[in-house]
Amino acid sequence: MTTKRKIAVVELLIFIGVLAWVFWPRSFEKAMDYDFSWDQVTQVTATMEAGGETAEVTLIPGEADFAEFQAILDEQKFLIAGIGESGTERDNKLNCETTLFFDTEGTDYTVFFCGDQMMDFACTADPEGRTLQSVEGLPFQERLLAFLLNVELSEEPAA
Repeated sequence: MTTKRKIAVVELLIFIGVLAWVFWPRSFEKAMDYDFSWDQVTQVTATMEAGGETAEVTLIPGEADFAEFQAILDEQKFLIAGIGESGTERDNKLNCETTLFFDTEGTDYTVFFCGDQMMDFACTADPEGRTLQSVEGLPFQERLLAFLLNVELSEEPAA
């Protein structure tokens, strides 16, 4: 094999390796990147907007609802579907726009979803943001939204 062929093969293998790394499904924690760690999360606030109504839920580490929320996200795998696409119009298949605000001891993170299988991600360390796609797609977002709405209903004071 000539030197040029060997170099071409090595370059091809590197290219394939980079593509595999970029498109390989990863955990929520790894997909968030930028040193995101569940251990540093001080609270998560979920805001759900539908039909002019807004509901909000705050989840605190150490509480049962937080552990279940984390489990829902941790059992899913995510693909990085794009970088710097924060202005993309989304097809609101859930009829609800949900934003998750992750407060941490350092960088703060935001995840937005509305049912078109993509989840827009932003953080204070990266103004461009990125788009994540859960492997399960819409059913995952439906399950996560149903959990958040159930928590919101259970937090409402009795009249």
